[in-house]
Amino acid sequence: MANEFIVTEWNALKRGFSEAFMITIFGSGPKTDEETIAAMSEAWGASDDRNLEQTSFITIQDDDEIQKNWSKFIHSHHYEIHFDFYQSWIANHPRRTGEAYLEPIFECKFLPDNPLPRGADFPELWDWFERFREPERKADEQRRSRLVQNRPSPGTAPA
Repeated sequence: MANEFIVTEWNALKRGFSEAFMITIFGSGPKTDEETIAAMSEAWGASDDRNLEQTSFITIQDDDEIQKNWSKFIHSHHYEIHFDFYQSWIANHPRRTGEAYLEPIFECKFLPDNPLPRGADFPELWDWFERFREPERKADEQRRSRLVQNRPSPGTAPA
């Protein structure tokens, strides 16, 4: 049973890394854990193939240490170091981190910060996140509706 759980967690890690646009690494990372580094590296792929992806570090390490320990996960200059979690992208744009990062680049739109409340415990965070549920549900329904409306009818040639 424990082995099945561990296999499931390794697969989730690999899937998450392979599909990620942005990753955030907390702490100094698994420098000596070769199995973890190999799994993360295999799923992430070559940093040169990740030319838009952004890697963030919440750590006390300096730039030289980050470059030395994490170069496999950094394309060129696409990384940032935060010594305070609350200064990071995920703390200032929860649930919309990638969108907040990409909108200024591709659409010249700057999304306002929507920071997590400092020092909140889990019940307070669940309450804080609750306000996003209904608008996101509606947006998902609208997206699905547009997809259905734009789907060609059976037997119809695509335009």
